[in-house]
Amino acid sequence: MGSLSHSVVFYVMSEELFLKGEMEDEREDEREWWISEAWTPRSGQGRGMHESRIWSPSGVHVASA
Repeated sequence: MGSLSHSVVFYVMSEELFLKGEMEDEREDEREWWISEAWTPRSGQGRGMHESRIWSPSGVHVASA
């Protein structure tokens, strides 16, 4: 997506943003999932707005874009 302006706001300390790597011996039910909620509230004349929120595996809202 091309952008004229883009910003990301983080709401937690950087240590809380590290992703846990997938280990070969890690069971599928032990993996942690991060969720990205995204939507486009406006568009028209060849332009659009894209917004999103990122949620950690523990359910904490960690960032908005």
